Amino acid sequence: MKSSRFFKAAMIAIVPLFPILLFLVFYYAPVERELGISQKIFYFHVPRLFD
Repeated sequence: MKSSRFFKAAMIAIVPLFPILLFLVFYYAPVERELGISQKIFYFHVPRLFD
């Protein structure tokens, strides 16, 4: 019971932040000099590794 409450609370907190994350990755973060735009995919996928 307690873990399902935590999961629900975490989803309520995280889901609205997802569009903000995508905005920051694709519009706010600068393009890296050597790898170019392909570097930005790491800003999204590397944190997903820890999920």
